[in-house]
Amino acid sequence: MGIKLSIGIAVYNIREDFLRACVESVCKMCGDDAEIIIIDDCSTYNCSEIVSEYAQSDGRIRLLRFGRNRGISAVRNKIISLARGEWILFVDGDDMLIGNVSKIMQNFDLQNSDVVTFGISRQENEIADCGASIFHLSQKDVHALSVSALVRYDAYKGFLPDLNLHPCTVCACAYRRSYLTDNGFLFDENLRIAEDSVFNTNVFLKKPRYAHIPNTVYFYRLNPQSVMNRYNPKVKKWSDDYLNVTEEILNKNFCSEKNVRGYFWIYRVGGALYDIFERDIFHHDNKKSAKVRKAEFLSVVSDEIYSPAMNGANADMCKYPNLRLILKLAEKKRFSLIDFAFSHRFVFVLYGGISRRLRDLTERKVFKK
Repeated sequence: MGIKLSIGIAVYNIREDFLRACVESVCKMCGDDAEIIIIDDCSTYNCSEIVSEYAQSDGRIRLLRFGRNRGISAVRNKIISLARGEWILFVDGDDMLIGNVSKIMQNFDLQNSDVVTFGISRQENEIADCGASIFHLSQKDVHALSVSALVRYDAYKGFLPDLNLHPCTVCACAYRRSYLTDNGFLFDENLRIAEDSVFNTNVFLKKPRYAHIPNTVYFYRLNPQSVMNRYNPKVKKWSDDYLNVTEEILNKNFCSEKNVRGYFWIYRVGGALYDIFERDIFHHDNKKSAKVRKAEFLSVVSDEIYSPAMNGANADMCKYPNLRLILKLAEKKRFSLIDFAFSHRFVFVLYGGISRRLRDLTERKVFKK
């Protein structure tokens, strides 16, 4: 029997119960015509030993351990090079499959598809059936998805039904292996964040034949202890790197689409600024003095890379209350207020509630007129 599906799992310092849940779910939710490639990116504790237990009893599992930590992009590129299946599906080591991907894909004729995506859930106990429908997206729709992946904004909403699409992540996406290799698609190993978005933007810009099966097959775990939520003094450098890459893509492919640049400033650049504040300058594990942190804050908000996001008109367009609040305060260089907001999260809850209430009142007045 030929290998139909290659499932690649990226592992780095995953909590044991999460890692076991991930591997067990993948083993359960894929058929005998699948291979499971698990790469340990040089974890500092026993992740490889845990995976080895499963590999001894399941011949579909192939385990590789890097000799040094190389990052998620290098892991996924290695998965692409090792894969033997017709399709490649990526899974993060602390997430789970909650739907039988193999069975769902067998239910449909996918010969004329290059990319197949599925629904994502944040509820572990959500049940997925074997696929009742499939949607083949037009080239216009795929272009909108490329915009969405680039700017981190749901640009496709408004002319597509609610299909549980997630263009910014490669998880719950099955890529035809030959489509990736023939076009030379690889993850940028110089990026440490947002590599998913850059990869998908480039894939979607090539106008693949795109099918979406809205059944939920992937459980995305909201883990407050994950690497993405820890204090990280490197996040400014990492954000600079990916913003330079994404702006180059923007200038090359979307220069005639004015709205795209506005969305890019708000959601991609503004989102990066928010991440720098949340994961570095205002993180509770940052032990630098207030004076030092304020100097770093003023340096960031004066940086020409981030200043467009704080433009008043752009900030007003932002649909996310938390981000809008931080952008407005950053424009006015209100260090103490931002520090207070990140230290007392109820501020975001309160501001969000007030914003929604005002929006509802405004909409009612417009409707009555």
